[in-house]
Amino acid sequence: MQHFFELNPFPTEIAPGDTVIFEFMIAPARKGITSITFTYIETGEQASLTIELTNGPPTQPLPFHAAIQGQVTTSDGTPLVDQEVIVYLAINMAIDFRTRTDHQGRYYLEAPLIDDIRQMLGTRPLPYTQIGYTLIVAREGYKPEYREHVDPTSRATVNFSLEPVATRSYRLTGEHTFNAPHGYFWIVQGPGFEQLFAVQGRHPPELRVPGHIIAIDRQGNEQWRQPTGDECWGFDVSIYGTVAAGCHDSKVYLRNASGNIYATIATDQMDRAVRFSPDGQTLVTGPLANNDAALLDVRTGNMLWTYKLPGEMQ
Repeated sequence: MQHFFELNPFPTEIAPGDTVIFEFMIAPARKGITSITFTYIETGEQASLTIELTNGPPTQPLPFHAAIQGQVTTSDGTPLVDQEVIVYLAINMAIDFRTRTDHQGRYYLEAPLIDDIRQMLGTRPLPYTQIGYTLIVAREGYKPEYREHVDPTSRATVNFSLEPVATRSYRLTGEHTFNAPHGYFWIVQGPGFEQLFAVQGRHPPELRVPGHIIAIDRQGNEQWRQPTGDECWGFDVSIYGTVAAGCHDSKVYLRNASGNIYATIATDQMDRAVRFSPDGQTLVTGPLANNDAALLDVRTGNMLWTYKLPGEMQ
């Protein structure tokens, strides 16, 4: 299930005590009730929003008046037998149709017309980035292929020619074990893949216990460790190997590849976003000191500018 609010394409104001309905997926729904608590920074007051996931009204099955057909081959023209072809109705819509190729690599699949789908959905704002079919073919040893925005008025022909990829072998060069309440939330390689950097975190429920940032070499040997007061969801490594972590202990940690501290910056609230500029000289992060975003000088930790959305209610 994707994030609830990201799938709603239009703003909605909810007055105290009111109820609004967000449509966010056409699929077998998962039922349940959850509550989100908001704290107003200026006053310390709290408000809550209750969200109930429920099934929508039943709809009549659409007739299959469209068809998609084609052939799946390798780049040298060899038919791929018993190859799965997946057809998605829309990017954010959890509905798909599947079929397999015959002994000549041919496939045939019936589906609803796009016009019938649009008529069923109506004129309300929709949470889908597109209404049209996306076809995907994936096979081990070949580059995956896909086609977007397929709109068969009656019948569409979509062929696939898969390019082989070189096989690679892997071997274990090292490993690192740890004993801590969190897992490693992000693992990012340093310049030249000479180091791996990782930070600890987990999805809710939060434990509110310390974690750490760690650097290891390619053999799994620990090079340095930076304790943190809580888990960290924001993490990035610059082109120079500088490490930044935005953490739930209301701090941003900046360390170089050798583990020396550039700065530990108090954000006055939970920080979840850090990103280096392409030249590695500045870092954007937020929220910080009642601002939505701030740009920091990596060498000093000083703020270069801050930004706050106009009229935003915290």
